[in-house]
Amino acid sequence: IALDRRDEAREHLDAALAAAVAQRQLYEQLLARRARVELGDPAEQDDEELREIDRLAQLLGVVG
Repeated sequence: IALDRRDEAREHLDAALAAAVAQRQLYEQLLARRARVELGDPAEQDDEELREIDRLAQLLGVVG
């Protein structure tokens, strides 16, 4: 993000999320999803993605 390489960062986050999903790693899914939302344009935030973040956080007992 700091180097303004958002496209590259998004690709890496997508790959990290895919690997976490494949391995059923809930915490890693949460981290990748949060980072993708942070990286994106606030005007284009996906409600489904935000709901999934909330769901994972609740499952894991993680606040914030």
